[in-house]
Amino acid sequence: MEDQSSLVVFKGIEITEWIQAFGMLIGIPITLFGLISLFKKDKKHDENINELKNLVSSQEEINNSLKGQMEELKSQTEILHNRNLFQIDENKMNEKRLKLDIQRYSDETVIKFEELRAYVIEQLNGLEIPIIHQLKSFKEASEKLALKENNGFEFTIDPSLKVNNLQSIDNRDLFKAFMTGVHADRPSKIESYLKLEKGVAFIQYMKEELKNDITSIYERYQTYEDQWGQNVQKIQAHLEHFVSQNMQEKIEPQHDPFVEGLDNIASNWYSMQKDNLNIRDTYFMRNNYVEPIRILCNKFTTDNRTDLLLPLIVNSEGAYMNIDNLRNSMKKVIDNYYKNLEKSWERIQESLTILGK
Repeated sequence: MEDQSSLVVFKGIEITEWIQAFGMLIGIPITLFGLISLFKKDKKHDENINELKNLVSSQEEINNSLKGQMEELKSQTEILHNRNLFQIDENKMNEKRLKLDIQRYSDETVIKFEELRAYVIEQLNGLEIPIIHQLKSFKEASEKLALKENNGFEFTIDPSLKVNNLQSIDNRDLFKAFMTGVHADRPSKIESYLKLEKGVAFIQYMKEELKNDITSIYERYQTYEDQWGQNVQKIQAHLEHFVSQNMQEKIEPQHDPFVEGLDNIASNWYSMQKDNLNIRDTYFMRNNYVEPIRILCNKFTTDNRTDLLLPLIVNSEGAYMNIDNLRNSMKKVIDNYYKNLEKSWERIQESLTILGK
């Protein structure tokens, strides 16, 4: 039986029941609040879980991407490695091929220079006969120019004396042709090559310049020959006029010793005409015709007719002196070319004895 002393009755409701009812009223909001808090916590938890899921998913994607990149990098590295191995092999092959090409080129170059050397030596040896002919031609011309007579002379350069084919060879190739493979006595070989080069160069120079040197002298020579001829003709014309005038005036030679002397000089000069003698040669005519007339005029300085002859004689003498000087100059040019050609041929021969070995 319940203890009635412990219960309080308020308007017919026991206090215990009221307390219980009040407790229930208070408990409902608390419960609701707890439920709401728990709900919020669960929601936040779900959000965190979802966020973690998203994070994990994103990280997986990153990991997968990195993994793919790693795989691609690994593949590229392998390709690069294989390519490097291939390049190494290719480089080795290229190196071998290059060495073979160098050796082949070296062999071909040696053959080329040997052939060039043989060709040059053959060409140089072939110069002997043309040079001998040319030296002979120089000598004959010099001897004729030394004679005191205005004789004509023929002077030509031997057409077979050719070195332009040697001059057209590149100097570097020509040098290598004689120096390739040379180790012993190299300084002597180089000196011989330089002598050879100078010898050939002079021959080419001679072929180009000799004609110019001779022509420049010969043109002046012809000018003075013309002066000589014109003045001598005028002297002869005066002599013929003097004789003709005396004959018209019937003056006997013994009555005009000046004209008689001129006539004797002309007769003596003309009487020397022979098949092998040209009495009109400058030197002969000067000594046997013009000079005697000058001496005669100096004996008859008071005769006015000497005034007509002496200026012409002076002009003739001047032309004669220039002709003689130019012949001497021409002789010196010929002698100089003779000496240098002879020396050049000696150099070539000396060089060939060393370079031809």
